[in-house]
Amino acid sequence: MNTPFPEQPSHEAHLHECVVKLVADMLKEQGLNEVYTNPSDAQDHAVPTEQHLEQYPDVFALENNEVQVVCKVETPSTVQSDAVTEWKEYESLGKVFLLVVPQAEAQYANTLLKENNVDCDKLLMYEETEA
Repeated sequence: MNTPFPEQPSHEAHLHECVVKLVADMLKEQGLNEVYTNPSDAQDHAVPTEQHLEQYPDVFALENNEVQVVCKVETPSTVQSDAVTEWKEYESLGKVFLLVVPQAEAQYANTLLKENNVDCDKLLMYEETEA
């Protein structure tokens, strides 16, 4: 079941796509070969689930048809309480759930994770730079 997610301003779409690509590359460098991405609003690759519910995280990795890593990439405008429902859905899809947020939003994201009991294995941060 896909839940509504925070609207992402168009100027953040490029940022989101770049971070998704970086995370996918990082997972491949760690030895995961089956890495799939759904940049921006794309729904190209669904995570296989036992319940046959379609979930489209930004990045996920499989090994032997089992979900190893699920990653959600947020932008400055999407780190908000509305996103927590989606985070909670993603935390149970794989062995590892990664949340990637702008460095400036990390403290708020961490507060949301704790207040809502979201089991995030790793909170990763990126720094926004001027183009």
